[in-house]
Amino acid sequence: MISTTAATASSLPPHHLHPSSADQQKAALDLLNSKLCGSSVHHLKQAHALVLKMGQFQDHYVAGTLVKCYANPQFKSLELALKVVDSVQNPNVFVWNNIIRGCLGNDEPLEALQMYYEMVDSDTRPNKFTFPAILKACSNAGAQGEGLQVHAQIVKRGFLHDLHHMLLQASNHIVISSWTAHFGLEASSVGSYLGLLNVTI
Repeated sequence: MISTTAATASSLPPHHLHPSSADQQKAALDLLNSKLCGSSVHHLKQAHALVLKMGQFQDHYVAGTLVKCYANPQFKSLELALKVVDSVQNPNVFVWNNIIRGCLGNDEPLEALQMYYEMVDSDTRPNKFTFPAILKACSNAGAQGEGLQVHAQIVKRGFLHDLHHMLLQASNHIVISSWTAHFGLEASSVGSYLGLLNVTI
């Protein structure tokens, strides 16, 4: 469990601890998104302690933002992001998407897949922001079987026509034939989109 030692260091911007719930959420999000919290894990941990004191840790958007911050590759603190997810009650898709992207950004595609499976097991419905990262995780991990399963979920949930997902599918060569046939495209046309992959993630 991450230390929750109160840190009211003067280096962090002041925040009222007892305004309305909406104001508390905004204060917590503003704090986590501040340049100071983006500068070091030390400041981020201080902000985490303040979020706990403000009673906003179980707010899914606050928790998801905290996950995103800890998963910043420059901090090398993915383990802390994973602990946050474990501590959140019934995380929503925003929290799951951020930890999945965080795992991928830290070159942990298998961990990203594990988070996806945990999300599905928790009965949280993936959305259109979930599948691009998962498809790339399948590709990076060489997980062909998982890639086909994810592709089937994209079809089942009606996301196949989204161009963004098509570009991601192009990165996973085991599904190129299935979706080129579906859309009547030539394989050479698929190749022209591959260069966009890193931009769209």
